[in-house]
Parts: sequence; C-alpha cells; structure tokens
Amino acid sequence: MSPPALAGGMATDADTRVCLRLGRKQAKALRMCEGLLR
Repeated sequence: MSPPALAGGMATDADTRVCLRLGRKQAKALRMCEGLLR
C-alpha cells in the first residue's frame, strides 16, 4: 500500500522516511521514491 501523499507527489518528512524503509526492502518503492528524494 502506498500513502496518498506519495501518490499525489506531495512528500513530507514522514513520507520520505517511509520511502527509505520501503526502498530498502522493495525496489519498486525505491524507484517510486527516487523522484521525492531528488
């Protein structure tokens, strides 16, 4: 499941943290979050 904030493109500090956690376990999450981390 992906947080609405990530889907909407509006990333908060909390979303970024979740993104990093998911990225470590799931490559898909990491790719989706690359745009937010930039």
